Amino acid sequence: MGDTALARQIGHRLRERRTALGMTPEELARTAGISTSALEEQEAGRVRLSAEALLMLAEAMGVPLRHLFETGAFVPAPEPLPPPANAMDGQARALLDAYVRISHPDLRRAALVSVEALARLP
Repeated sequence: MGDTALARQIGHRLRERRTALGMTPEELARTAGISTSALEEQEAGRVRLSAEALLMLAEAMGVPLRHLFETGAFVPAPEPLPPPANAMDGQARALLDAYVRISHPDLRRAALVSVEALARLP
């Protein structure tokens, strides 16, 4: 698969999953911490986003990164997906807004690990 074909495939998979979640491009971009224009360009297959940006998009949509590179229908993971950003309560929205303002990838990962550990507490 050529670079252009791959960019179109990734774009198609992004749009397919985003619309299945009922998210607008603006909501997904904000949740993933990228610009709306970058997301829209990738969905159109006109650009190739960095691996980091694709990972943040996949995480924001609750799918593994490999989903963006696969062909065929998406088979959801057995655990429930998180609700779309527009369905969150005020505290969840505040947490998400704070998370997307963290610009350093290592700090973002550390924040995620910390919150996941807290979520596992009884």
